[in-house]
Amino acid sequence: MMIPIILFNSDWNIPVTISGNDIEEYTIGTKIIMAIGSIAYLLYVYAIFLLKKTIDLFIEKLLFDDKVIRNFNTIGKIFILVALMTNIPSFFYSLFFNQQYKLDLTAYYSDSMLFNIAIGFFFMILSEVFKIAKNQKEENTVLKEENELTI
Repeated sequence: MMIPIILFNSDWNIPVTISGNDIEEYTIGTKIIMAIGSIAYLLYVYAIFLLKKTIDLFIEKLLFDDKVIRNFNTIGKIFILVALMTNIPSFFYSLFFNQQYKLDLTAYYSDSMLFNIAIGFFFMILSEVFKIAKNQKEENTVLKEENELTI
């Protein structure tokens, strides 16, 4: 909904800041950067929605369900994608429009690129851990059944 407004309407006086620089004229480049940022934040909201669905599965005591594993993996990929989608365009904006090389890699803030990539990898590793635990649980069940048959 916001993307068509960003791309086609240039008569608004809403202050927008990219990479710490106030946007004064809305060129196609700045509009594309704002559209990419809008898509990235929509993906971020979707990742939070998936996390809520995963917590609901935990409440139902479905810890090692395939949906939980898939949701964690998707959340991780979205966090990494959002980190790249929000930082790479702002890097190119500051490079081309301000002629200065600026890439902020500080890992101390929740909106930093390294922090979001680390959280993304955490969720992807967590999905692998849950997958291994699920497989181990299934193997234990099979071994338990075989053990009961032997007795």
